[in-house]
Amino acid sequence: MPLDLTDEMPTLRQFMEFMRGKEVRRSAVTGRSLIITRILIDLLMNDLPVAEHGTVLYDPRDPLRVKHLVDEDVTYSGLRDAKETLERFIAISGCYDDYLAKGFEFGTRHLHDNLHIYTVEVDPKTAENSEVVRRFLHSHVLPADVLEYIEGGQLRELTSRDAYDLMPAVSKRSGVEGMFRIRSIKPSRVLAVGDSYHSDGPVMELVADGKGYLLCPANSDDRLKELVRTQGEHGYVAGKPYFESTMEGLHHFLDQ
Repeated sequence: MPLDLTDEMPTLRQFMEFMRGKEVRRSAVTGRSLIITRILIDLLMNDLPVAEHGTVLYDPRDPLRVKHLVDEDVTYSGLRDAKETLERFIAISGCYDDYLAKGFEFGTRHLHDNLHIYTVEVDPKTAENSEVVRRFLHSHVLPADVLEYIEGGQLRELTSRDAYDLMPAVSKRSGVEGMFRIRSIKPSRVLAVGDSYHSDGPVMELVADGKGYLLCPANSDDRLKELVRTQGEHGYVAGKPYFESTMEGLHHFLDQ
């Protein structure tokens, strides 16, 4: 289901009021599905966001066209056959849902909201349970051509405490690199915002390597805070947590 933004609306209105009249291109980068995040993207962004772990590029100014990074960027043309093979499996994967539901001593749920990723959530949420799902899928569910692309590195598996994910071999960083190429964006002109080194670190390191700017909230993990602090004047660790930190950081960098 879409995100519930009721509690965040005062801060979101503050953000949009601050950005009014400013020639700033705004893009989101998320591992979540476009179906879930689209309302927030449409409300706040005006350029090419990256969704679903880097696989999806979506322009809120052209909402009828959802782009796949592998199709749009020639850099990843070698993954197109693997992507199409995975999509054929995803199209019929619902027939395995009952089989998955009965195959484990813990709960599982096949998510259908991602456009190009096969995802099975686990409950209780542990990386060990996700690994059990991965092994089960290899032994009983995934077709031979999908397994060949996994073995060859054209398809990528992620096992986290929340879920097992199978996708083309791209990442959020890959999606951002593709967006930079498509839009001719220089990293030195980018302000990257994130709160988790595990999730956001690779993208923020890409921006830092290009002499761009980094911002993280007070609730960020220590490793990400250290990365941001090492950037000197190009990095800012906010005193406020969560979305309020974005406003603090924007004032810090854009009011100068």
